[in-house]
Amino acid sequence: MYDLRGNLSIVYDFYLVARELSFSKAAETNHLSQSNLTRSVKLLEEELGLKLFNRDNKGTELTKLVEQFASR
Repeated sequence: MYDLRGNLSIVYDFYLVARELSFSKAAETNHLSQSNLTRSVKLLEEELGLKLFNRDNKGTELTKLVEQFASR
């Protein structure tokens, strides 16, 4: 199991993508590589055991579970 407390950068990478609702825009805006953001989010999803984003050719959106949590 990965200790998220020891590496908050993957949580921050999730925040950056969630704020932009785009991996590419988050990467460009924050001068990061898209592949690193994708890797971080994938690792976070695996550790939490849930899907954080719905991704398709139309874009990226938060899953309903994440939206519900964020609206509290």
